[in-house]
Amino acid sequence: MKVLYVGPAVSGRSTSLASVQRMVRERPRDDRADGGGESIADVDLNVLSMHRWLSRPPGRVIPAHEDDIARLLGADAVLFVVDSQRERLDVSLELLDMLRADCAARGRSLDDIPLVFQLNKRDLEPAQLASEEEIAAVLSTPTCRYVSSIATRDLGTREAVAAAVAAARVIR
Repeated sequence: MKVLYVGPAVSGRSTSLASVQRMVRERPRDDRADGGGESIADVDLNVLSMHRWLSRPPGRVIPAHEDDIARLLGADAVLFVVDSQRERLDVSLELLDMLRADCAARGRSLDDIPLVFQLNKRDLEPAQLASEEEIAAVLSTPTCRYVSSIATRDLGTREAVAAAVAAARVIR
């Protein structure tokens, strides 16, 4: 099973992945990610190099690196780490739109790939945070799920992977 981590810079994507990798090292192999099936240690966690998408100027079409697109289209599920700060939602939306466009250019739909939004940094001041409802309204896609997290404290990162694995199983 391949779960691909994506997300804009400073969203907590790398911290989330490190959190899950720590858990894999610290827990026995029979500790199941989702209550059955594969162990979290059995999940191939990949990080898509998002700098190619993020470095594109707005309104200018520059093809994404083909290796990154191949990883995206070959993933069983995508775990999209969202920075929950209200002022950063536009960056997540821009990245999501770019991912959709890159898939469409290859005759695929991002909506066909199970997608979990990991709403990170939920420990910030309430005035800075977008509510889960605001985030869902901005980023909604038909096959998505939402998991709140505070990756710096290892909270919600395991649940996000479990949700991605479960979503992938439904599609299989």
